Amino acid sequence: MSRKTHQRPRTAVVFGGCGFVGRYVTAGLLRRGWRVVAVSRRPRRDLLPLGNPGQITLARLDFRTLARDNPDNSAALTSLLRDCDAAVNLVGILHTRRPGGFRAVHAAAAGAIATAAREAGAKRLVHVSAIGAAAESASRYGRSKGIGEKLVLENYPRAAVLRPSVIFGKEDDFLNRFAALLRGLPAFPLFGGGETKFQPVYVGDVARAVVRLAADSDDSFTPPPWGKAFDLGGPEVMTLRHLLERVAYETGWRRKFVNVPFGAAAAMSAPFVILPRPPLTPDQVLLLREDNIAASDGFAALGMESEPLGFRLGEIVGRYGRAYRMRSGEAPDSS
Repeated sequence: MSRKTHQRPRTAVVFGGCGFVGRYVTAGLLRRGWRVVAVSRRPRRDLLPLGNPGQITLARLDFRTLARDNPDNSAALTSLLRDCDAAVNLVGILHTRRPGGFRAVHAAAAGAIATAAREAGAKRLVHVSAIGAAAESASRYGRSKGIGEKLVLENYPRAAVLRPSVIFGKEDDFLNRFAALLRGLPAFPLFGGGETKFQPVYVGDVARAVVRLAADSDDSFTPPPWGKAFDLGGPEVMTLRHLLERVAYETGWRRKFVNVPFGAAAAMSAPFVILPRPPLTPDQVLLLREDNIAASDGFAALGMESEPLGFRLGEIVGRYGRAYRMRSGEAPDSS
């Protein structure tokens, strides 16, 4: 009589697993039956119901400290990654008040995770960066992302790197911010005339790409993606002006758009850096000087497609609209 052999569930360690993209990646891996260790600076217990009992483990780690040459940091990382089937690095910040904050999180922490993944024997590493990442970028954000990519591939040469354009979704800090500002401002500034091009990509599509690279068998990739970088953009390229016009139309707010040169935008944004969540920073103004579009179709290279912004725009920004305010009992304004 033969005995059934029980294979252990495959395990993924997702750094940034409680964040915006991380929740989608975690959910995708759970649906495939994987066990997930969601590592975050602020673990969120509301992730636990996404899986079966014991399928998700929450771990706390301050990624800013990984920049320090501390044996305790290395030991903690190696312990988390030991014998895991895949490691995913989604860690990122949009702004920081700390000197060297971007470099600590996007570069030093990324390099430390890649080194620990190699030393712990992690079978795969997927690193999520951003379009515009370049060690020579004028922006501290873009520069730190570029250095992070370099460190990841130096320390784990078979890593797969994903570079998404701006990511949209119900919980994003992109469309939601624009919609909130359009609701509150009688006129909206268009920095640089609103001519910067974007290729917005849906968070669910980015997560599917991450899960595919982490979980699919080697023979499902032609050619192999290891040691390569893939730009991820949605099917639509649009200017900032066009994007804001679509959000304004969807929400029903009629707004005047005012052209603001980049130099004036940098001066306007300087005082905001002291805020916990600044609406704009000088570093972000530098990013706006460059188009944020894919150099090649990473989704096609991975055998995937992405959905357009229009499929999700209403469900994301609808709650900021005039009709929603009237239904909820708020007095509409006269604009």
